[in-house]
This record gives sequence, C-alpha cells and structure tokens, in this order.
Amino acid sequence: SSELETDSRNSSNAKAGCPPTGVWKFFERGASKGDGHWEGSCSFCKRFYPGAKPYTLRAHQANSCKKVPEKWRRHFNFIFVNNLEDVPTNKPLYGISNTASPLVK
Repeated sequence: SSELETDSRNSSNAKAGCPPTGVWKFFERGASKGDGHWEGSCSFCKRFYPGAKPYTLRAHQANSCKKVPEKWRRHFNFIFVNNLEDVPTNKPLYGISNTASPLVK
C-alpha cells in the first residue's frame, strides 16, 4: 500500500471515513463501496455483507455467527451491552459477562 493510502486510513479527518475498527480482524475485506464502506465476509462462516458497517459486523459476531469462538462472541456482546464503539481485538476480554459493567483497564 502506498504512503498516501496509509495516511488517508490513519487520518481521523480522511474523506473516506474513520480508520478500520477492530472487528475487521474477523472479516475479509472486499471491494470498496465508497465513502469509507467496504464489502466484507466473516472469516468464520463466510457470510457476505455487501455494505459492511462495523455495528452490523459486531452484531453478527455477537449474535448470528455459529462458528465464532465463544470468547469472541462474549467480547462483542460486552461491546454492545456497554454501548462501546469499539475495543481492541488483540486479545479477548477475560472475566466478562453479558451484563453491563464498567470496562476495567
């Protein structure tokens, strides 16, 4: 990828939208749909989303995908219950439940 592409992805003011959220770790990105949106397919069950949005992708991982590991399903449920935009996905959240509680750092 070129330096210009990298700069536009990392800039919060980029015309194409915000940088990709952590949920994309679990989806294969397809063609750009413009305006910062992409096609995407779940890495676990291969379900295709023609206009994948992070909220929809997190909902899929939390509720719909039958092949996502339980630790990641709980991770995305935690995001929903606590009304979080996104949390890092370099490792799952441990010791969480499906009830609202503050995120402990």
